[in-house]
Order: sequence, then structure tokens, then C-alpha cells
Amino acid sequence: MEVLLSTLPLQLPRGGTLRLESARGVTVRVRSGRLWLTEQGLPDDVFLGPGDAWRLCGNGRVVVEADATSRFELVGPRAQWRFAPRADGALLA
Repeated sequence: MEVLLSTLPLQLPRGGTLRLESARGVTVRVRSGRLWLTEQGLPDDVFLGPGDAWRLCGNGRVVVEADATSRFELVGPRAQWRFAPRADGALLA
């Protein structure tokens, strides 16, 4: 599935994860909740709360996990977001 938006609003439940690939330049902007980001190639993880934003630096894998139910946006230079279903029915961006 493809979504043609420069800003993609998302919500993850507590403990939910999202994997991003090749997302250099994308900004993760938190509206509510708390996100834990692990970006391949960076020595430290990043924690974001409401009002926080983080621009992804690398072009490798990024795992986003919600410490609490979280609403956030992916904002970026990519005009298309591709989603691939996982075996358990969840979607990956």
C-alpha cells in the first residue's frame, strides 16, 4: 500500500513498534505519549515526549516503540510512504 502525504499521522499502543527503513531526513514529531527510537548506527537511543521532534540522520533501520499510547507524525521529504504487512497483520512503514 502507498500513501501520498508529506506528513503521516500515526498512533501506536503502549508497547507497539514501527520499523522504518531508508528514512534519512524524516522528522518524528510527538503529539502525545512517549516514543523510544533506536536508530541504526547511533550509539544512543532517543526518547521523545509531547512536543519533541527528532530528525533521522542515517539511512538504515529505525525502530520506534511506544512507552505509552502515543500519537505522532512522520514528516519528511518523501512524498510516498510504503507499507508492508507483517505475518501478524501489522503494517511496517
